[in-house]
Amino acid sequence: MVRGLTSYLKHHSDSLSTHVQFSRDTKHKAVPLAVDGWGMVYELYLTSLPWASGGEYLAFYKLLRRLIESWRNVGLEPIWVFDGAKPPAKKTESTDRKNEQLECIREFYDTPETKRSQPQNGRTPSWGGRAILPPFIWHTTLSALQSLDVVVNCVADGEAEPTCAAIADKKRGYIFGLDTDLIIQSSNAPNCLGFAPADQFTWIKGTETANSLVPPADMASPTLQLTVYTAHALARQLAIPSAALPLFSAVVGNNYTPPEADKAMFPSHARRGGPFDPAPGSFSRWRIKRAADAIGNEFATAPQTEAELRVVVRRVVGMLTTNKSALLVNGLMSATLQASIRPKKQCCAAYPFCGGICPRAPTSPQVDYAEAQRNGHLHFLTNVYLQPNFVNLARLMEDPEAPAVHAATDSVSARFAAYAIVAGALGGLRNPSPVGTVTEYRRQAAGDVFEGHTQPLPTAKASPALSVTERLSFYLYILNSDTVAIRSLEEDFQPLAVAMRLAISSTAEEPTGRWRWSRDEVQAVVHAALATFAAWETVDFEDDDADLYPKLTARNSHLVAVVSGALANSEILAQALLLDQEVYRRPDKFMSGAAMHAALLGKAFAPNDQVEQVLEAVLEDMDEMLKGADDDRSVSSRKGRSKRRAVV
Repeated sequence: MVRGLTSYLKHHSDSLSTHVQFSRDTKHKAVPLAVDGWGMVYELYLTSLPWASGGEYLAFYKLLRRLIESWRNVGLEPIWVFDGAKPPAKKTESTDRKNEQLECIREFYDTPETKRSQPQNGRTPSWGGRAILPPFIWHTTLSALQSLDVVVNCVADGEAEPTCAAIADKKRGYIFGLDTDLIIQSSNAPNCLGFAPADQFTWIKGTETANSLVPPADMASPTLQLTVYTAHALARQLAIPSAALPLFSAVVGNNYTPPEADKAMFPSHARRGGPFDPAPGSFSRWRIKRAADAIGNEFATAPQTEAELRVVVRRVVGMLTTNKSALLVNGLMSATLQASIRPKKQCCAAYPFCGGICPRAPTSPQVDYAEAQRNGHLHFLTNVYLQPNFVNLARLMEDPEAPAVHAATDSVSARFAAYAIVAGALGGLRNPSPVGTVTEYRRQAAGDVFEGHTQPLPTAKASPALSVTERLSFYLYILNSDTVAIRSLEEDFQPLAVAMRLAISSTAEEPTGRWRWSRDEVQAVVHAALATFAAWETVDFEDDDADLYPKLTARNSHLVAVVSGALANSEILAQALLLDQEVYRRPDKFMSGAAMHAALLGKAFAPNDQVEQVLEAVLEDMDEMLKGADDDRSVSSRKGRSKRRAVV
């Protein structure tokens, strides 16, 4: 995101943008749209559905399908592009964002029930902080897109913006999204038709208009009007060459601009002495003008080499500050190059697990993992392989006073068993530091912030090359669920039972017993999960999903977060073993925050023959970990279980 550029584009919309209309009657071939996937998902979900309750995945599945169908009805064909592993340069920004979200969670639990249970719209909830996408939204998005045969491009390493620009350039289409980096990237795409911000859609029917991604249900066959900005128009407005836009974004401030650059180039005394007034948005426009003026004076021709670019950067810095330190110049150089980067080439069938060098005979695990990555089924573990020093776990709406869900012993063991499987199959992870370790960014205990926790990898005891039966046995054993009752369940329901056992064990470590589950709570969640699963099996596209806002008590909110964490951590192991493609269903099919909260509040669901069988499998040998059990006996038992698993 380029600092202040969103408001600048809107402020100068009359001179910078054009309106392009699409309708069912338009006689043309389908127009390609390169969609910045995560930006669109954030905008669509957070402006339409509740997120604090735990996630409404089926409702989002139906909503996303409506979005795609409405675009196709007016002659637009989307191509969705998703980010891969984040560059190391974004570590600080990503960690800061996670801690902002942690502050949002703290405020959520400090807010009265009546207020936090109200509908929230957008990325900033009423209690403050940054909204959090539900953890399995990736699975739901991928499923909805694939159900409609939408082309999906899962970038392995790096961000989506360069690939969006390359696709729009190749196919002569538009770029859709929210991130203003997209218009900067389009400066390298001469055939791109322009950048259409996702928050400036207008549906038109006669005299009626609606500013939304999805047209209102009662608006039949509407026309879609896009507001389109081009890199050429922006450069002309700024009086700089189009080739200078990447440098412009670095100077104004993009995701890679060093923090010290702002104070050095835009000091407070310069603001008072410059053409600055206190009107809303005027400061960001002043920054943009100041940066553009400096670049316009020094950027006569496009640099052809990094050495030439360095000379230009030093001159521009000299126009803005007396501080021309190597640290500042190098930081702006890096930020400029990131803003003009081209998408990485997939060199072979095993990319990215070939290490970037095409082997003559890639191994079967390399090819199998690469195929899973291209199909979107290895998203998290691809990031682990490429960036083992910076692993981000799913963010959960867990009570900050409770022990951290992701730090529970069995959950950590499951994840690190998965990392070891991937490392063993691929001959190691890419550039871990120290060697043989993975660093996860997560809370470690109650009250903690997100920070790095480095642990050594265990020895891999399984491989994706084993038979399905062998892999399934290893999965169940590592998760303390290799029981007759679990194996007797239909395969569809085994992941739920395994995750619920993990959820119970993860709350039994805390010595006071305050966070343990009761049997009634386990039964309520199992019943809600199976009801949600049944709804997925017979999707009702006419259902309006009206009852999505139950009362959100603190305890129930934490329990739903624990279930989400258990499903996420157990699925990571299934991914490493490629079981999620061959055996198990997606975790989002069991999750509905509204249904789980309603069940925990006492709502009765329709009878389900599977409930008692799943509940029996969940609770086998787990009674001592439930609420009211003897804490000393529980802790002793857990030590024995952990020791048994360690020698697998």
